[in-house]
Amino acid sequence: MPNTRGPQPRHVDIAIVRDGNPYTGSYTVEKGLVTVTGIGGTKTTQLGGSEPKALAEMLLSEIVAEHKAKMNPKP
Repeated sequence: MPNTRGPQPRHVDIAIVRDGNPYTGSYTVEKGLVTVTGIGGTKTTQLGGSEPKALAEMLLSEIVAEHKAKMNPKP
């Protein structure tokens, strides 16, 4: 069956270092939105006038922070 929804967005790999540890993820840009998938999570935001890679790295940093908070809850 042919794909009738048009071309799929291209996934771009990204990497950041947080607290001395490397983390990787990927992002797509589609219809003015940047979607980032990383360690245990996904975030989407409007692209606006930002560079996609810079915005994706910021979102990946947020995903990592949320994941670390879940793994190490404060008493």
